[in-house]
This record gives sequence, structure tokens and C-alpha cells, in this order.
Amino acid sequence: MSKKVTIRDVAKMAGVSVATVSYVLNQKKGQKISDATRRKVLQISNLLGYMHSSLVKSLISQKSNNVSFIYTSSDNPLRQAMDMTFFEELGSSLSTIGKSLMIQPVLRTDAISFSDAIVAYNVTSENFKSIGNSNFVPLIGVNVWVNDPLFFQINPSVVRAQNLARESFHGVPFDFLYLPSEDEHLDNEFKAAFPNLVSIDDIASLVKYLESDVKVPVLCYGADIYHAVVASGREAILFEPFTKPLVDKICEALVKTINKTDAGNKSFDF
Repeated sequence: MSKKVTIRDVAKMAGVSVATVSYVLNQKKGQKISDATRRKVLQISNLLGYMHSSLVKSLISQKSNNVSFIYTSSDNPLRQAMDMTFFEELGSSLSTIGKSLMIQPVLRTDAISFSDAIVAYNVTSENFKSIGNSNFVPLIGVNVWVNDPLFFQINPSVVRAQNLARESFHGVPFDFLYLPSEDEHLDNEFKAAFPNLVSIDDIASLVKYLESDVKVPVLCYGADIYHAVVASGREAILFEPFTKPLVDKICEALVKTINKTDAGNKSFDF
């Protein structure tokens, strides 16, 4: 059984005094507490399931069975195709746990209503922080560097890509055709791990690569790049970034955060 959350736990994680937590949760007037501190206390109280406040109880009692999905839309058709496949797989998995996926039509960093949780996908770290500051429901980052123990961070694995290349190419030089994300930290991790990484920013850059004289084997980030490389007659291996285990881990994280159960480690690479 998980340890009962106390006001001291909330204060410790928020980096404030117990008195400050009490002032915020009991909505006491006349205290000089910044808006940022108030948001942090409310957010942590909600995420930890600290119920000793009518304000927090009202925040967590309004269940909608909806999960909002916030993402950065891309002009790259290859990224668009990957995103749509991911949306469909995540929506299908969420339906098995009684949740509906609400895809936000624009990148929103304001408060979102009628959602039990938010998945922020392929956004910048700055956008993620803004979303977290504006909302008190559980927030999960996918394909974004979060680096905050308060939030789940679930990303495609550099190590898995390296192992796949090692097992497939046996030391033979290869290129890695990569779809860049919105997060510079994640992109730099892949660039550091793969010296021959080629960023595929659009269809034109893929065509240019395929028309080049380079004939080394290719590790492909995503199915659409893979099929194009295979059609060109080159040796190719598919690295699928958003696998079924990754989607399952997102659903598991959502259940844990919504139900306020002990989550343990919150950073996962797949």
C-alpha cells in the first residue's frame, strides 16, 4: 500500500514551507504568495492526490474520461504521417481503459477544460513547462525532454536504435535518416550517438539523399522513410520510434497519474 501523502510531502516537493501550502490550499487572503508558487502548490497537491483541501477536491473530482493531446503540427508530410499513425494507436489503446483522446487542433499552453490528463507530444521543453504551469491535471511528456521528477517523460530510445544498428550492420558504416523533433535536447542525443545522422526535414531532403551516390546501408527513423529507401534499392533497417510498448507505457502512466498511485521512476525510453 502506498504511503499516505501529507502536507509536508507537498511542501517538500514544491520547495516551500508547510505554512505556504496551507495558505494556498485554504485560499487564505492577505498572504504575499506569487502566482507561480500558487500554481506549483496546486499542481503538486493534485498530482500527489493530497485531498485535505476543498479546492484540490474540486479539481480532482471532475472526471471527464477525456485525455487531451497537445502537439506541434509539422509541415513535413513524413512527420505528419508518423503523427497520425501514433494518434490512432494511442486513441485505440486509451479506449481499452475507458478514456477518449481529444486532439487539440492547435498548440495550446493555456488551461484546458474537461480533461483528466494531458499528453504533450513533440513540443519544446519551454512549451511543456507552460502547459504544466497552466493546468492542474496530470501531464505526460512524449518525445520531449522534461527532466522533472514530477512528470512522466516517455521517449524513443537512442540505445534501442544503437543496438538495432549494431545487430543489423555488424560494424559496417551506415547512415541514419532521422526525422527531427521539436526538442533540441532529444535531437542532440541522437546526433551525438549517430555521427552519420542525416536530418530529413522535408520530402525534398529525402529525395536529395536517395538521388545521391551514397550507397551505404541505412537505418530509417519511421516506416515512411524506410519504405522510400527500400524502393530505391538500398539496404535498409526500420527503427520504429513509437512502438506498441511505448504506447502501452503512456497508458500505464496515465492510469497511475489519474488514479494518484505510486509511479516510481517517471522517465522511460523505448
